[in-house]
Amino acid sequence: MALGSLLAGLGGAVRSLGIRQAAIASAKFVATKVVLTTLLVSGLAIVLHNFVISFMTDFINASAQEMTDGNMQSFLINLEGIGAYIGNKLKLQESISLILSGVSVGAVRKFIPFIG
Repeated sequence: MALGSLLAGLGGAVRSLGIRQAAIASAKFVATKVVLTTLLVSGLAIVLHNFVISFMTDFINASAQEMTDGNMQSFLINLEGIGAYIGNKLKLQESISLILSGVSVGAVRKFIPFIG
C-alpha cells in the first residue's frame, strides 16, 4: 500500500512538475528516507546498547555488594519479588491461561467429527 501511494505521488509530480523536476523531487525524497532510516537504525542500536550496558553494570554492582555483605538470602528473595512483580504487571498468569484455554478448545474440536 505504501508503494502504491508512493507511485501515485510520483506520478502526480511527473504530471505537474515535468520529468526533470519530478526526478529531482523523487531523488530528494529517496535520499531523505535513506538518511532518516540510517539515523534511526544506528541511533536505536546505540540507545539499546547503552541501556543494556547500564542495566548489567548496575546489576553486577548490586550483586557484588550483596555478596560482600554476606546477605545473599535477602538478595535472592528480592530478585524473586521483582520477578513476581513483573509477572503480575505483564498479567502472565491470565495470558497463559487464555492461551492454554484456546489450545484445549482447538484440541477438543478436532475430536468432534461433525464440527470440522
